[in-house]
Amino acid sequence: MQYKLFKLTSGDTVLASCTDDLSFDTNEIQVLDPVLLTPTRKLIDGVIVETFYMQPWNSLLEPADNVSIFTRNIVAQADLTGQGKSKYLSYIQFEDEFTDYSDLEDITEATEELARRFLENQEENIEEETEEENSDGQIIH
Repeated sequence: MQYKLFKLTSGDTVLASCTDDLSFDTNEIQVLDPVLLTPTRKLIDGVIVETFYMQPWNSLLEPADNVSIFTRNIVAQADLTGQGKSKYLSYIQFEDEFTDYSDLEDITEATEELARRFLENQEENIEEETEEENSDGQIIH
């Protein structure tokens, strides 16, 4: 499986999984899990920072649906690696967890479980950051 970033003639930037190599000899490329990447700027501590939002490229698609993109609509493409690839895969996993539920009760339970796991992870990180040893070797919280 390959993970790609596509810049389209529409101006959209799309992240997707694909099994095909992009070849302009063919008319289209099949992709899975297309995600729209939208840049935005935020002011954080007096500094303008650029960040990105991810959202389903088309909310009517199921996550595992194949999508054909005509190669004539692709302006540029690049392999996703490193942090970009890991953020994309995390987003896809997160989206898959929510699309497996059919009613509000299931979604509520899943949301509570994700929130619980997130908070546990945050608590562990905070504990690791705040533990310090004093000169007697005792841990100070």
